[in-house]
Amino acid sequence: MTDKEMEKALGSSLRPAIMANFFLLLIGSPESEALLAQLRSASEKALGNGKPEIRNAARSSVATFLALDTEAELTSRLAHFKSLAGPPPGKRSADIVPDESSIAAGVGGLASALLAAADCGVPRWSGKAIQALAPYGRPGLPELAQKDVQAAIQAFLKLQQSSQRSWKECREKLTPTQLDLLNDSKGKLSYFS
Repeated sequence: MTDKEMEKALGSSLRPAIMANFFLLLIGSPESEALLAQLRSASEKALGNGKPEIRNAARSSVATFLALDTEAELTSRLAHFKSLAGPPPGKRSADIVPDESSIAAGVGGLASALLAAADCGVPRWSGKAIQALAPYGRPGLPELAQKDVQAAIQAFLKLQQSSQRSWKECREKLTPTQLDLLNDSKGKLSYFS
């Protein structure tokens, strides 16, 4: 599959298909449940791709899966993504350094969780997603991972700050520490943000 085909499959095809057929795939036959697991796995694997367009499309698809998970399932996925990304900068030992695609996949999964939180109206687990993602925006990781963290936090803030009411509700749901993490990890806003 070419990069363009993969981007289209993950972005414009998979997300609507999952949203339209999720419950049929989930409670259908064992084959449909296996297909759902394969689609999720393929989306998560694409988070580690070297092309930013493919990672963005994969993040969108993974966010769709995460938005449909229960809080317990999502907490488990956060732990999985953190283990893929490895310890954040400053907590890494010199002998254990994950490869760039694992770091990108883990950070991409954590970024997807934050995007899913924005889609779900900042549920209770949003703070966990912020606390898991923010440390990976610090120097010491590949630049791609840092940019993915900043892009996800900027997108989250842009959605939450789109109206005074939604930003007020968001601030009420997050702790001061979590709000500080958002502010500290957003990076420099571009002209197009």
